[in-house]
Amino acid sequence: MGANSDSKASSSLFPDSGASFHVTNNSQNIQQTSPFEGPDQIFIGNGQGLNISASRHSNFVSPFSPNVKLILKNMLLVSQSPRT
Repeated sequence: MGANSDSKASSSLFPDSGASFHVTNNSQNIQQTSPFEGPDQIFIGNGQGLNISASRHSNFVSPFSPNVKLILKNMLLVSQSPRT
């Protein structure tokens, strides 16, 4: 997940190839989603928790080389509202 100093929410995906899990708030970034069951959430920089609603994997084609595909496993779909 990348850092963004802009205070507006971004629908862009910022992959981190060294991450255990990848996070997105856009369901179109995940192929073949499956519901995420459990109380788990991720915590963002201000300490608020975001609910995980689905998980699966995602495939991206390199914009620089159409023959190169990036596969991200353990992709999590999070809600945009913090859990209270």
